[in-house]
Amino acid sequence: MAKKGLLALILAALFSTGVSAQSLWSLGGGVLFDGGGIGSYERQRMLWHGPGDMRSTTDDVSLRSFRGGVWGFADARFVELSVGFLYGWESLHIEGEDVSFRESASLDVSLLGKIPFFLGRADIFPLLGIGYSSNFRFKVGAGADIDIWHRLFLRASVLGSYRLAGDRFDRGGFGITVKAGVGRRM
Repeated sequence: MAKKGLLALILAALFSTGVSAQSLWSLGGGVLFDGGGIGSYERQRMLWHGPGDMRSTTDDVSLRSFRGGVWGFADARFVELSVGFLYGWESLHIEGEDVSFRESASLDVSLLGKIPFFLGRADIFPLLGIGYSSNFRFKVGAGADIDIWHRLFLRASVLGSYRLAGDRFDRGGFGITVKAGVGRRM
């Protein structure tokens, strides 16, 4: 199911950017940092306090991540498709305490709509879209392109996200993504 969703996201991005007859295309890449909640659930367990004394307790269990990596983007004036490779750590928390850490790697694919406001040598734009990295996310944020030389520009963006609950979780999680890179207008 996840592979079909990822394929649908990529095809939608290619179709939407191909159909939109935008004259301003760009390609680029850079570094990104991504962190936040992956999901959480409540775990119920029984505790033994002595002969004939069993008590039920509920623990809040959550999984969080902090990863860094590289990303590349291709966009038209109003649409950005990006693919990133992330590597970092996931931590399991029970009742707010770190229980375990593990290394993890993931692929992140995002399709974002943007409305640029041209301010001379800089463009700023709100961003809204979806992404996939182990489960689907809704993303919202802002970005900017700053011209540095001829067709080259610096791109930076900050995105907040809500990750939908996956198979293992009852609730999703909130996160943030920060991206910085260099691009070239075609």
